[in-house]
Amino acid sequence: MTKTDVLDKELSNAYALTKQINNLFENFDHSFLEKRTKSALTAYLDWNQKNERRFSDSSRELGINPGNTIDSVAKEMLENIGELDNGKLSKSVKNLSFKLCLNRLLSYHKANMENIQELLGSQ
Repeated sequence: MTKTDVLDKELSNAYALTKQINNLFENFDHSFLEKRTKSALTAYLDWNQKNERRFSDSSRELGINPGNTIDSVAKEMLENIGELDNGKLSKSVKNLSFKLCLNRLLSYHKANMENIQELLGSQ
């Protein structure tokens, strides 16, 4: 495996991650969130939507076809967030759980971006 192969994989994962996030939050009921958390989520989703398009375009330019790639680590985190979208938990527990899940997701997403930056810098 070459650095280019690793970069291709990271870019595919980045595209999959952004796509999975956008798909989950497209119809997600976030009415239980506190105002500050809702604002942070909105800003993150705006950024994420722009990056989905950017990763898609960049991948095509590099000859990478991410296709239906799924980031399995992100899938589990997003499933945890999706499970909060039910009526079984109190609003305060949902809000706290969401913040914790979002923090984990943001950290993972940041690591993915840093990996790509590292790979691009070492070529």
